[in-house]
Amino acid sequence: MKLVYIANVRLPTEKAHGLQIIKMCENFAKASKFGENLDVELVVPKRFNRIKEDIFLFYNVKRNFKITKIPCFGLFSANGFLGMIYFLTQTVSFLFVARLHLLFSRFDILYTREQIAGLFYKNFVLEIHSLPKKITFFHKIIWQRANKLVVLTNYIKEIIVKNGVANDKILVEADAVDLNEFDIPISQKEARKKIGLPLNKKIILYAGSLTLFDWKGVDIILQAAKFINNNCMFVLVGGEKLEIEALKNKFDIKDSNNVLFAGQKSHSLIPFYIKAADVLTLPNKAGDVWSEYYTSPLKLFEYMAGRRPIVASNIPSIKEILNVNSALLFEANSAVDLVEKINLILANQDLGKKFADNAYKIVMNFTWKKRAQTIINFINC
Repeated sequence: MKLVYIANVRLPTEKAHGLQIIKMCENFAKASKFGENLDVELVVPKRFNRIKEDIFLFYNVKRNFKITKIPCFGLFSANGFLGMIYFLTQTVSFLFVARLHLLFSRFDILYTREQIAGLFYKNFVLEIHSLPKKITFFHKIIWQRANKLVVLTNYIKEIIVKNGVANDKILVEADAVDLNEFDIPISQKEARKKIGLPLNKKIILYAGSLTLFDWKGVDIILQAAKFINNNCMFVLVGGEKLEIEALKNKFDIKDSNNVLFAGQKSHSLIPFYIKAADVLTLPNKAGDVWSEYYTSPLKLFEYMAGRRPIVASNIPSIKEILNVNSALLFEANSAVDLVEKINLILANQDLGKKFADNAYKIVMNFTWKKRAQTIINFINC
């Protein structure tokens, strides 16, 4: 039995969607359909990439599936209207060549995150991570054309159902984590020594993009840093050098001793940063539909698997996974309330441990292996 995953992404990539796709392919290959393991092929475009590392090594995954890179149009990049035209042209050319590539291939399941794939295929499963600002007749046709839909949040499902798609055609499956990667047997002190973090500070960790999306809430962290206790340090993992310098200048923290920009790190090091922390923070903003209703952050599940207390924004997308017993929720967009909740955790280790233990119990049901098998079972029903 064969599953083909079509993804119009540059691989490897430092962005989270690359990890999600690769982890799903690895675990689709471990899943079974009617008792038979799946043969998995990931089809991606052949594009210029400054990351030269082998894809399997970059993501530290098993070589249990095939990756095929195919040519497509992609000679330049641009912003604004030209950027939109370029992206559309590149996507259509990739899907067209992918269609040719698969013309004489036998496969049982075609899986994709590309909505335009509905123009090229009749039988496909579509995974949806967000909704367009304006839902058009085109989107409705694609959703109806797909055999099954997999979405990240209940909100996305509700909107799609309101637009005429049958409820039983849609599966809600949040993102996931590999527990073995993050629940590592290492002490906080050992983790800090390994990655060079100070031993005499209370560390509040954020791991993720810095400026790609404003709704991630990095600015809330940097505002909070101005009035947190001197024995505390915010450590931000992620971001390119120019991004970091721009943030330092904007928030006047060049000489700050309570903010450390660690920069972009290999995904294999993230578990050590999580283990080194006293508190993990997820400051997604309110007021942005993606932040409040669409996102299912990979770092949330990685935080939960790392068994450290979480202080997260009190917004619907986060509360689909966390609750008042598994994290301390703060008022979204409020640097003041973020600091208050961090201080509360730091002052009460038993409370922090309770949150961390409860979060871990929840995340045991959010593994890539379970996600992949649940989706395969859904496709077969």
